[in-house]
Amino acid sequence: MGLPQKKDMLKARLEAKRLYIYEGLSGKEVAEKVGVSANSISKWVGLYDWKAERERVLNSLFEPLKQENDKNVLDEFMSYLKNYDSALFLALQQAITDFKNLTTKRNETSN
Repeated sequence: MGLPQKKDMLKARLEAKRLYIYEGLSGKEVAEKVGVSANSISKWVGLYDWKAERERVLNSLFEPLKQENDKNVLDEFMSYLKNYDSALFLALQQAITDFKNLTTKRNETSN
């Protein structure tokens, strides 16, 4: 079994990028799905600055929430997140639930 062809590695790297940035998978999860080593994923994450790009994507998802602190927006965003089962998106779901609970408590104590 020889080394993967350059075209195959490019395809693997692009799929790894999508899984890491847009699906929120860990490097280990990406490596398993794409069929490359965890070291390769770690190298690509650092070399191509995927962490910063993933952060920009997440910030863009939260931008409507910053502009409209509205329960309907939060509910719509939660239903969007339910399509994902990775640890990152599960954590986001929990953060939004906690935020909604905090906002509800704050509103109850101020009334």
